[in-house]
Amino acid sequence: MKPAAVLFAVFALGAATCSEASARSCTRVPQTIPDNRLVADNKKLTVPVGAIVFDVQVEAAEYTSSPGFPWLKPTSSDLAVLAPVRLCKSTGVSSLPVRVTAFRAKRRGSATLAASLAPQWRSVKLKPRPSSARITVR
Repeated sequence: MKPAAVLFAVFALGAATCSEASARSCTRVPQTIPDNRLVADNKKLTVPVGAIVFDVQVEAAEYTSSPGFPWLKPTSSDLAVLAPVRLCKSTGVSSLPVRVTAFRAKRRGSATLAASLAPQWRSVKLKPRPSSARITVR
């Protein structure tokens, strides 16, 4: 059986905050994200300065019985270009394990968002692969 492709997506939106979220200095994850801003693993995305980039990882069903979530939290290769954003707690419901992280486009440049495999997955025979996406800020 061939392992399924990594389900890794990046979304770019303006800040999605509410007054309650602002008071707590967090950004709310939007319920709907436009399809025209979806970038799959190993793709490129261009966003304006100030945009919030949402990274959504979904653990495929065939991996849910294995040792925990497959990927480490995504990181930015250049924090001056893409800086992490604190997200408000979500009450969303999903049938599969999901992790959402966000980064703010701080200045012009390029950065790679990458999520390595979690240590417990590195020795698993049929494992998902690490994921990454290249983000250009204009």
